[in-house]
Amino acid sequence: KARTLGADSRLGLAALGRRGEMLYSLASTDKKRLAEATECFLALTNGRSTPADLWEIAMYRLAKCYELAGNAKDALTSYLDIYYQYEHDLKQNKMRSSFYLARSIYDAAHLCELSGKPNDFVKAATLYEFLADLKLPTSADARRRAQQIREKHELNQ
Repeated sequence: KARTLGADSRLGLAALGRRGEMLYSLASTDKKRLAEATECFLALTNGRSTPADLWEIAMYRLAKCYELAGNAKDALTSYLDIYYQYEHDLKQNKMRSSFYLARSIYDAAHLCELSGKPNDFVKAATLYEFLADLKLPTSADARRRAQQIREKHELNQ
């Protein structure tokens, strides 16, 4: 009802996101709910009127839906979309919360490591290094993880 009444206002879009989150939670016992959750998050990420902060949350949740569905490729693409948008905004001096950026980088790097491909190990280390350079609370851990990947897989610095 909030979505219908709110339409494309911030309140209506937030309601759609909440609906998606509820459907995602139900997907653990009812798999058809996952497709419905994915639809909610796709509507938000593709919507022109979705504010940046709601877009970021929806994109992260969309990636989680893809992961739960076993679609690692689309999950990685969605996580990386958050990274690219953050990087783009940073270059334009737009300050944003780094919360979903950090979560996305950790999840994207994890998927890259799981792939077992040498190029994906490089990508994972590079993602962690980007996060480390931002001087966030997670930066020290991100730097350590990047170094571990480079050492374990004998990658050039």
